[in-house]
Amino acid sequence: VTSAEIAEGAATIEGLTPETQYTAKLMKSNGKSRGSVTFETLIDLGDAIGVYPEDDWTTLFTEAEDGTIFALFPGTYNMPLDENGKVGKLALNKSISIKAVRPNDRPVINGSFQIMEGASLISLKQVVLDGTGTDGSQAFDYKDAGTYTGIEIDDCEIHHYGKGFFYINVAAQLDHITINNSLIHDIECDGGDMFDCRAGAYNSFTLTNSTVWNSCLARDFVRMDDKSSAFAGVAPVITISNNTLVGVSNDAGRRILYVRFKGNTNTFTNNIVTSTVGNFSNQKNTSVPTFGKNVYFQADGLATAGANANALWVDDKAKVADPKFKDAANGDFTVGNEDVTAGDPRWIVAQ
Repeated sequence: VTSAEIAEGAATIEGLTPETQYTAKLMKSNGKSRGSVTFETLIDLGDAIGVYPEDDWTTLFTEAEDGTIFALFPGTYNMPLDENGKVGKLALNKSISIKAVRPNDRPVINGSFQIMEGASLISLKQVVLDGTGTDGSQAFDYKDAGTYTGIEIDDCEIHHYGKGFFYINVAAQLDHITINNSLIHDIECDGGDMFDCRAGAYNSFTLTNSTVWNSCLARDFVRMDDKSSAFAGVAPVITISNNTLVGVSNDAGRRILYVRFKGNTNTFTNNIVTSTVGNFSNQKNTSVPTFGKNVYFQADGLATAGANANALWVDDKAKVADPKFKDAANGDFTVGNEDVTAGDPRWIVAQ
């Protein structure tokens, strides 16, 4: 300690890591200890508002100032039940960001979101979205026409929604929808498609470094209807890269890319796709993707010409190989075939 710190009776230690245990020792000039104290640093929420499950968090979200960041402590955040006894929906009309306080103990939000005018950007990081007990709607449902920044999902888990992941059935124009490093499962798509845009438009949809399983078994994976006449200048860019997709669109008439919006550009690279009899597309408006380094197994309609009569084209650059998943039935898609290096990076074991 310095003379000034001795005079003040306090010393400031900088550069410490939040939620970390430290031991501070007071030393004499001769190297002998005068005492020590062990302490743990506090959580640093930065500019975020800390929220606990027992708080009236739905009111906090709906009455937030635009751009508010919420940091959720561990626990389950249940949306109130609707009049039919189903887990309800939360209508958002402001842009908000939601993240976990402790990434190793993630908060679970049980319910779905309706996105209204004013909620330009919805951002989630290290959060679990659980649709169990809801009325079967999508996780995200746009309800108002208008212009939006979009949705950003990073390192999340989304599961057990009935109709799909998102739904845009109003004249809403989004800049982007980005999903990265996430686990998506048990989304049946009963009455809707997985990533479903029917009356709106977006400039880009990006799915990367993620795993989708036990979902979208008999529906289309990416659906974008042709509303190009209503959205001048929009040329959608769809990027699906470094993902593990298991059993999606497992019907001969269903498509990975049911994209009819004119002027679209598609990229489909470094993915593993298994266990589907579906095809990429039977739509003349769907541009042939940039393919590369994909691996298919028990998915002939995507990689073998003539295997699916509905397919307009297949990935002729494909590798066909069994990834030898460790325990697919229980959601462990660790790749056991050393010749397979595509797919969600979390499952690739360094050789």
